[in-house]
Amino acid sequence: MSSVIENSTRRVRMATMLPLLATLAIVPIACRSGAGSNSTATAGTVVMRLERGPCFGRCPEYLVEILEDGTVRFDGRKNVNALGPKQAKIAVDDVRRLQDLFARSGFATLDSAYIEGAKGCGRFFTDGPSAILGALVGSSMKSVRHDSGCTDAPRVLQTLAAQVDSVARTSAWTAGAGDNK
Repeated sequence: MSSVIENSTRRVRMATMLPLLATLAIVPIACRSGAGSNSTATAGTVVMRLERGPCFGRCPEYLVEILEDGTVRFDGRKNVNALGPKQAKIAVDDVRRLQDLFARSGFATLDSAYIEGAKGCGRFFTDGPSAILGALVGSSMKSVRHDSGCTDAPRVLQTLAAQVDSVARTSAWTAGAGDNK
């Protein structure tokens, strides 16, 4: 009698596991073949990004990303002349020079945040704009959030952010910061 129960139990286990095993066998094949994917090859890897946040006033709010192939993607959010996504192209040599500047600046060793209450912030003044600066370091994106009201934050953060804006030519989309909200 116990062998009948054991066999019955095994059959029930196998019946419940078969769909799971079939799924596990199919998923890697689908992923390798690209099945179920609507996208083709990616346009490139993001190597720099700058997100400018709000302030007490009319600070431009936007995200700009620079890809390794020189593609610049801009998303105007508020207080800019160009709302929404825009795209441009810059020289790959400019991208490389910007990457070299980040590497020489010690960006990879900076804290991840210079915001009110963080150890590297120092005295804090409210109502200033914030920025999140990112750069590809090795194979991962290193991001540093910086509130401009932190008096002890490394000045290189402002310099690097200004360089990203300059190389990406964001002033074409932000200059004159329109009246949009």
